[in-house]
Amino acid sequence: MNSLPYLVPAIVNSMAILTYLKDPGHSGAGLSEIAGAVSIPTSTCLNLLRTLVHFGLLSFDANTKQYRLGWALFELGSRAADHLSHVEVLRPHLSALAKNLGVTCVLGREVGPRLMIIDKVEGSDDLRATTSVGQYHPMTSGAVGRAILAYWKDADLLSHLEEHGLPRFTETSITDLDALRRMLGDVRRLGYAVSLEEYYGGINAVASPVFEPRKPPQMVVASLGLASVLTADRIPEVARHVRQTAIKMTAALGGEWLGGGDQPHRSATRPDQPREYRPPRLRDPQ
Repeated sequence: MNSLPYLVPAIVNSMAILTYLKDPGHSGAGLSEIAGAVSIPTSTCLNLLRTLVHFGLLSFDANTKQYRLGWALFELGSRAADHLSHVEVLRPHLSALAKNLGVTCVLGREVGPRLMIIDKVEGSDDLRATTSVGQYHPMTSGAVGRAILAYWKDADLLSHLEEHGLPRFTETSITDLDALRRMLGDVRRLGYAVSLEEYYGGINAVASPVFEPRKPPQMVVASLGLASVLTADRIPEVARHVRQTAIKMTAALGGEWLGGGDQPHRSATRPDQPREYRPPRLRDPQ
């Protein structure tokens, strides 16, 4: 049985072109040479080359009729290096959080209109929630997205919701704009977001923003757990750990913590008087 996924031919051929031109010996090459090297028809190759030039992935010298790698690749590579270096710097903090709480902890980053998991450390509990590095989630999928949405400009938030809406993933999903705004205000005031089975049934999450220098947060650290493990009465304790980890991560990146946190969670109580955390009762969207 073939385990390879379906690969889009145009992208495969484009990657072959980029790989060929990456070689120092082929740093400048013409149409015929490239088409022959990657074994595709000249007309197809020309269309791909023009497309790659359009997006800055290749440059074209009209005098020599040669193609070279473009500056857009440098920009993409620099961004990728930034992300990877962030993962390396923040991994010890993520590992310590997972060890302390015994649940799966993840690092996420805003990528376009979605949030991508860029690192993960599994918890020690036998029963645990999990996700995959590289997996994308909607920004409105619960605590993990709200930790970032809380710092968006209102116009950007409304524009995002106009395009993507507030879908109901589970019975407890936030589908009301006023309720969402109140919860985003809580994130800014408290320094973390909480979701109880909002995205996946049986999964709870606590998340805090991670601030990089001179820009709104685009990263988030979160703890995910089965509702039977990351129980509602553990939320205040878990939230303190997650927020403290976010503060440490922010410092490690040279950022300034702007996530609040002077006040306890609205449902937090003294250790000897645990009380269940309940999300606000929401009305159905009109």
